[in-house]
Amino acid sequence: MEQNLKKNLFVNILASPFLLAVPMAIAIIFILPDFGSKYQLDLVSSRLSDKEKSKIDFVDLNSDGIDEQVSGFPNIAMGKAAIKVMTHDFVNYDQWNFNGKYKKLSDYFYVADLDKNGLSEIYTIYHRNDSLFLAAVAPYPDKRILFEDKLVTVFKFGESQIDYEIRGFNSVDLNHDSYPEFVFLVNAGFSLQPRMICAYDRKNDSLIRSQTYGANIAISEIADLNEDGYPEFYTDSHTRKNIADSMGVPYSDYHSWLMVFDHQLRFRFKPIKHEGAFSNVMTYPVKERFEEPAILSLFIHKTNNKYFLKKISPMGELLEEVDLKQVIDDISSFNPGFFKVDIADKETLIVIGSMDENLLFAEKDLTLSKLKATSNIRDYLFSKDLNSDGVTEHIFRNNENGITVFDKNLKNPVDFVLNLQTPKHYYLSVGVKSGPQEKELFVKTDYRVYFLSYSKNPLFYVKYLIWIFVYIAMAMALWGAQYLRQRQVQRRIELESTITQLQMKTIKSQMDPHFIFNVLNGIANNIHNRRNTESYNQIVRFSRLLRILMKRSETINVTLKEEMEFVLHYLELEKFRFKDNFSYAINIDEDVDQHYKIPKMLIQLLVENAIKHGLHEKTGLKHIAIAIFNADNQLKIVVKDNGVGREAARMRNPEIGKGYSLLDELAKLNKDLHGQNISINIMDLMDENYIAGGTRVEATVI
Repeated sequence: MEQNLKKNLFVNILASPFLLAVPMAIAIIFILPDFGSKYQLDLVSSRLSDKEKSKIDFVDLNSDGIDEQVSGFPNIAMGKAAIKVMTHDFVNYDQWNFNGKYKKLSDYFYVADLDKNGLSEIYTIYHRNDSLFLAAVAPYPDKRILFEDKLVTVFKFGESQIDYEIRGFNSVDLNHDSYPEFVFLVNAGFSLQPRMICAYDRKNDSLIRSQTYGANIAISEIADLNEDGYPEFYTDSHTRKNIADSMGVPYSDYHSWLMVFDHQLRFRFKPIKHEGAFSNVMTYPVKERFEEPAILSLFIHKTNNKYFLKKISPMGELLEEVDLKQVIDDISSFNPGFFKVDIADKETLIVIGSMDENLLFAEKDLTLSKLKATSNIRDYLFSKDLNSDGVTEHIFRNNENGITVFDKNLKNPVDFVLNLQTPKHYYLSVGVKSGPQEKELFVKTDYRVYFLSYSKNPLFYVKYLIWIFVYIAMAMALWGAQYLRQRQVQRRIELESTITQLQMKTIKSQMDPHFIFNVLNGIANNIHNRRNTESYNQIVRFSRLLRILMKRSETINVTLKEEMEFVLHYLELEKFRFKDNFSYAINIDEDVDQHYKIPKMLIQLLVENAIKHGLHEKTGLKHIAIAIFNADNQLKIVVKDNGVGREAARMRNPEIGKGYSLLDELAKLNKDLHGQNISINIMDLMDENYIAGGTRVEATVI
């Protein structure tokens, strides 16, 4: 018993509409339109760049909380390098021209408050003839030039042209005097030399330089890894094949190098060589990921198919290395690049690169793990709080040459497509502009600037309401279907019960005891009087009547032919009972379909009522006429008798009408089951003296 109860409970749970709605709702949700990422990146505005081939940044120069636009550009009309400042609403503030030119591959300017007076200066580097110069302006409060034509270095020509890059702009306190120095990297190209790191000391108005070298490097990170209180410079390197070993310049760029400089711009340890052209080295100092501070470094040589991740001590000793080809399935899709990110519920991750839609990061034992980024990204640009919610977002350049922004946990990416023709756009700038209202991400291509707003996507949360609505709708639909099904089952049970009751009533009606006793008494009387033939005929007729009755006891509808066959036997038995005082007439039109189905007993009850209540008390000849015909696409059944009429019959028998009530129940059940309407119209027949002379009953079957 208990087991059956548990089984029934389990079945009821499985059949619950609230459980069945779950997979159906999921299927519908799956085909609903995508509502996008949790965040959205909307284009607020765009404008043509103020100056052709300019490089821009947005910086708060006067500490009022609102960024001004700083532009560096070649002043073509004057043939000079120029710096221009515009207010936050793009009104010209001032412009300064310097006697020199910019190189298009270089960064043009850097903004910093090196003298710590609360107002930022703009530092710019340009060349004239064979010399490289440094200049600075103080836009606020009095728009003055601090200095210009401060010599940085002189180029040594290799191909009779000046070619160089100025990169790695930064500011850091190198000598513990509480004032930061302006740091930058000089990389000569075809000019070959110099290649070095420089730092300008604003407080002492002095310039320090590293030794010159042949390697082609870029400053990747500035950190105090050895914890001596002074920063070191960690660099990336790749080959250019401009300076061969035979040229006598140390650290040829026919190889790549791991180079670390101390705060005096000297090598922290002897540079580590990575042999071969088309190789590169990428470095990242790590304090918090390992038990001891270390340098993570990628040594990559795609031509020779060499990919190594190395852990190196702050003094340049190899601690551990991993062959990435052994742990990355498709090494050709690996795109290297270090950066750090904090993930919720995890330690700080050191990402070493991307592959397809995954970011690869190094664990403490140098094993690699993947983090699904759900977007094809290429280069990490920077991290910044774009919407002032106190949480840092991460900005990447993606494989479609556009911008992808991730949230703090590198989830919920949102893209901005630039539709650039090539990924190498010399004047592409990406940064953040702080305005009077909110921050905006800006993206500048060669000639145009786009301003983007990063915010939460309200539709992202609406989708959950839609999902809940879909689930509720499915659950209610299933519940409604189950309810209707249960109602249908209940209705069917009720109909079956009604059918059973009516069948019992009809059997009782058709086998009325008075009728049976009268027939049997008549047969017995004939046998007693030796009218054997007539007795035999009545017994046969009575048996046929019983056989028909039993045969259709389980049905509600019968054909008109079957009903009339039963009625005929019934009338013959009644005629036998009344002898010569009873007659009947049956007229069925030829166009009447004898196979048309009607409720059983429809005609028999009409005839029985006529005999029982109309003719039973009548003296003289008793007559019943039955007419069946079609009229207006309806079947008409008319039973007419010449009895005493309804009023006289009701006076003698108060229970008159029960036969008609049974007929009403049959008609109603027939309508419920088969949609067939039956109407009954009863009319008293009067003679010329308005004396009741019978009854006319008309049944219409629609």
